Amino acid sequence: MSLLVAVVGNLMLVDAARRLSGSRLVAVLPAVVWLVIAIAGTMRRPEGDLLLPGGDAATQAVTLGFLLFGVVAAAFAVGRALGAEPVRQVRPARAGSGSGGAR
Repeated sequence: MSLLVAVVGNLMLVDAARRLSGSRLVAVLPAVVWLVIAIAGTMRRPEGDLLLPGGDAATQAVTLGFLLFGVVAAAFAVGRALGAEPVRQVRPARAGSGSGGAR
């Protein structure tokens, strides 16, 4: 499940950030934040906590897949966002008759 969330989440967050902000630079931020948090989750804290454990072979495979597929999805989404045309901001419709004069 974590693999699916990492892939779909990275694809959707990068695209949503680009569409909502209109900036390609802002679109990169969700991928960077995800990567920093995922890497930090693999490091043991002074208290001994470990978010992404090594454990047995199955756990290691899921952890490695989470990191690998998450990074690949984030890189794909960022590449797509950087290569896309800038988002055009929609201007609100003007009120009135459009004739320019009040009657």
